[in-house]
Amino acid sequence: MAGFSFDFSCLNRMSKDVQRIGENVKKNEAAVVKLAANEYKNDVQVIIHYKTGTLRRSVHVEVVQEGTAMVAYVGTDQPQARRLEKGFVGRDSLGRLYNQAPQPRWRPAFDRNLAKYERMAKGLFNREQWDRDVATAQFYQTELSGRV
Repeated sequence: MAGFSFDFSCLNRMSKDVQRIGENVKKNEAAVVKLAANEYKNDVQVIIHYKTGTLRRSVHVEVVQEGTAMVAYVGTDQPQARRLEKGFVGRDSLGRLYNQAPQPRWRPAFDRNLAKYERMAKGLFNREQWDRDVATAQFYQTELSGRV
C-alpha cells in the first residue's frame, strides 16, 4: 500500500518570513510614495509663476493610508489655483466680462516627469533583498513537496 508523508515543520518559519517580506515591501512603499510626492510638489512649485509667492508656498503634500495602500495628495488650498489651472469666464458686479485663459501647471509637471517618478519607485526597492526573499520563498516550495 502506497502512502504519503508531508513535512510541515517549516510552515511557522515560512509564515514569519512572508510577514517580514510584507513589512519590508510596505515600508518601501511608504518611502517611495513620500519621495515621489515631494518630488512632484517641487516640480510644480518650479513652474508656478512667482508674483507674491503665496500660491507657490501653499503647495503641500499629505500622505495617508487608504485601505492597504499609501496614497499621497499634492495640492493647495488657495482659491486662485483652480482658476489658473482650468481658466475662468465670468462677470464682475458691474457686469464686465472676464475671460482668463487656462495656465495649467499641475498636469504638465506630472506628464513631463512621470518617467522620473517611475525610476524612483523602481530604484527604492532593494533588488538584492528582493532576490533573497524570492529565493527564500522558492526554498519553501521545494521543502513542502510531498514524498511517496
